[in-house]
Amino acid sequence: RPGPLVKLGQALTSGGNCEFAVAKLARAIDLDPRSGSAYLWRGRAMRVLGRLDEAAVDFINAIAYDEKPTEEDKSGLALDRALIPSLLDRIRCARTAVERVRLATLLRPMLREVPPQVLEWLASGDALRRWNAVAVIAVTPEDRRDVAVWDALGGAASDTDRSVRLAALWALRGKRVQRLSERGRAALLTSVRSTFRSGDDLLRDAALSVLIGYAPAEVWIEF
Repeated sequence: RPGPLVKLGQALTSGGNCEFAVAKLARAIDLDPRSGSAYLWRGRAMRVLGRLDEAAVDFINAIAYDEKPTEEDKSGLALDRALIPSLLDRIRCARTAVERVRLATLLRPMLREVPPQVLEWLASGDALRRWNAVAVIAVTPEDRRDVAVWDALGGAASDTDRSVRLAALWALRGKRVQRLSERGRAALLTSVRSTFRSGDDLLRDAALSVLIGYAPAEVWIEF
């Protein structure tokens, strides 16, 4: 169990014995690679030792596992820029809704565009990876998503996996459909009409949330 080692590492760091602290905290991380407090205190020890790049990586991992470095910890380390690749790697492999939402929430204030690899996930044969891609797109500021991203999201609304389809539909609800290209909007409308006719109540509700973004004449002409 890493708890005693983390406490020892904390005490050693606070006492200035940072080399020894790093060794003890590394052992704690070996025992539990998800120990945010071990990363946090090793990052602090690394910072005291002047190993700033390694400190930044440890603080990134601490944040990913729910610890919060102070402003003093982060000073001068440009963590936001360094954190995005780490969080993307974690969210790519996220397996639970709780983990997906937690990581996406951390990413939200940092994203200035949809990272290119996210569109690659969306085109993969792994449904979980496609679902995670939709989550990243959904937290990227809407005005930073180009037409290709909106059209890719529209394509996900007809995904063969129900969870991916639901996530994409909710991400496209309302007037967001106006962001797609003309061709993308037409393809989305066709798939959403089909989904609306399904016997799945959740999918029907999600489809309806998208249909209200179209002009009534577009929606009802074929119903």
